[in-house]
Amino acid sequence: QEAYKQRRCPFVTITLPEKSAYYIGQWMQMKMIETVLLGLLLDVNPFDQPHVEFYKQATKRLLAYKLFI
Repeated sequence: QEAYKQRRCPFVTITLPEKSAYYIGQWMQMKMIETVLLGLLLDVNPFDQPHVEFYKQATKRLLAYKLFI
């Protein structure tokens, strides 16, 4: 944070009241909404990414392989 401050670069610090599923869930929801809004601002449809399905299938194959080793 100090390096960002010295260079006057923007950054965000998020402090959760406690480490619990409730607050971590809130933080995750905020990040999901942030991703959607940034995609829309950058003229990228965050709900229609053609290669996402490919990565999901590849990940499933890797996970299935690892389970049997």
